[in-house]
Amino acid sequence: MNFTIHSLLGEGAFLGAVADRALARFRDEIILTNYLSFLKTDSESFKSVYGQTYAARMGSVIDPNSGKPIRGRRSVGKATLEVIYMADTFQMDNHRLNEFRMLVQSLNKNGISVNEVADSISEDFKELTLAPYKRTEKILLDLLFTGKSSVKLEDNPKGVEVVDMAIPIHMEKATTSDKGNLIGFLMDVRNRYQYLDFDRIEMSNNTFIKYFAKNPEFVGKYKVSNGGTEVEITGTVPLSAVNAMLAALGLPEIRVVSAVVTDLNDKITPLCPDDRIVFLPKGEIGKLRHFETYEEADGIPTISYTSLRGNHLIGSERTKEGRNLEYICSWVPEVRVPKNILSVDISATMKG
Repeated sequence: MNFTIHSLLGEGAFLGAVADRALARFRDEIILTNYLSFLKTDSESFKSVYGQTYAARMGSVIDPNSGKPIRGRRSVGKATLEVIYMADTFQMDNHRLNEFRMLVQSLNKNGISVNEVADSISEDFKELTLAPYKRTEKILLDLLFTGKSSVKLEDNPKGVEVVDMAIPIHMEKATTSDKGNLIGFLMDVRNRYQYLDFDRIEMSNNTFIKYFAKNPEFVGKYKVSNGGTEVEITGTVPLSAVNAMLAALGLPEIRVVSAVVTDLNDKITPLCPDDRIVFLPKGEIGKLRHFETYEEADGIPTISYTSLRGNHLIGSERTKEGRNLEYICSWVPEVRVPKNILSVDISATMKG
């Protein structure tokens, strides 16, 4: 078979193969699936129901000859969610297409394989495959750390202000009386929420370094064993040592989240805000709800499509200016255990 650029980039199976390679190659950049698993919704707008976790109440003491008091189940939270429509178009200019043309010529001469061609252009599909994950990660982590999220024109200049979400997480804030007593403050907070089974504490790398790794409460007070030799920690305490100390005090271990997102103005923002930590339960915290886009059912005839996980549609179209690659998807993060999440502002524990 004599391959052409159009016979490859105009073929859904080839687009899918390249997209799969791009996702595999850049998989480590996706953290969304650490929190949510995919679940389809049959409607753009749907009801979300989440249970609430409380401390168990004591039993009633009654007269043996009297009736039993009736106790009702505590309330279940409800919310209405609507999927968020995400889409972008990326242009492969004629220079890049010429490079691709040479690859196709080599393929036709049996110089390289179709798989090698797919591997060579996976970089062009990086944003097609990762962009919706990164936007959804920003929305989700905002919800976890602050209880609310919105999309503004500041980080979405070519789009619209459409997202305004909130979830009822627990919130705590250190006060000036907690300065220099981070561990005592965290233990007090943990005791007040001991009916919740927290699995880990998540935070940015900057927050970990500032409040834990270089905290005088840790530095110089603990020793680590290295090959039978005990070494006193005097500078920066490593994560493993901090977690060992926290475990000894009955606190969850720390998970540092270093991931960042880049907006259309190339501004880089950490997914986790500084000076704040979040206590999370074990396992997934909800679902990534996805809805079939209109294009998936009734696509534009001149565009070749392939569908990835989560109704994540990728398309390719040849125009006079070059070849356009695009993605479309309708996703929304559904946090199902908001009352098992605790966000804590620890800024006041740092000495001024």
